[in-house]
Amino acid sequence: MFFGELSLDGSLRHTAGALPMALLARGHGFKELFLPAANAKEAAVVSELAVMPLVNIVQLISHLLPIPSEKIVPHQHLDFTQLLAEPVSEFDMNEIHGQEEAKEAMIIA
Repeated sequence: MFFGELSLDGSLRHTAGALPMALLARGHGFKELFLPAANAKEAAVVSELAVMPLVNIVQLISHLLPIPSEKIVPHQHLDFTQLLAEPVSEFDMNEIHGQEEAKEAMIIA
């Protein structure tokens, strides 16, 4: 099963809902879930499912070729408590260019 948001440059972006998608994949009998690397930890709490983290579409195509030049290594299964112990930051102010007044207002708020 495949899940994620494909950018115009071919990279895969973080997408909300990785855990429910992993549960759905397992419930429908899928053995592998290919998704953005940023979502791998969240989906890795679902047992009996190989979570395959991807950085870009080229990596996926390379993996799926009859003679793959690059194999994707499944993410290690995590216990749910391990996932909760790590802080999650989905937003980085460094990604915003310009808008200095708006960024300052958000920091103050």
